[in-house]
Amino acid sequence: MTERDALLRAICANPDDDTPRLVYADRAWAQNAAQAA
Repeated sequence: MTERDALLRAICANPDDDTPRLVYADRAWAQNAAQAA
């Protein structure tokens, strides 16, 4: 399982917990920023 998959599972398993959602968003932003550079 990739980190992305683990985060998505955590988001679905704990919909009231913002932490996995914020980590996922941060990783996605960093990936997009790296591609744009």
